[in-house]
Amino acid sequence: MSKPRTGAKFTYDAPDGLAAQVAERLNDDMRELDLHPGTEVKVCGYDDERDLVLVEWTDRQGNPRITSVEPDHFDQHFTKQ
Repeated sequence: MSKPRTGAKFTYDAPDGLAAQVAERLNDDMRELDLHPGTEVKVCGYDDERDLVLVEWTDRQGNPRITSVEPDHFDQHFTKQ
């Protein structure tokens, strides 16, 4: 994977929320705060030490978030705008 450009915008297009894919079960509050399909994100950096893409986005309650995403998952489930 080549590192996505900082500032580039993408849409999360996986069938489920991001946390829902890695956690067996989320309570309703956590599901509401999850990164949902169709959410627009902006790449805000890359964590070279942990090899993760950092994305900024806003949850359904209007809270700004920064989430780290594994590069393979990013390549498969984020579409450039």
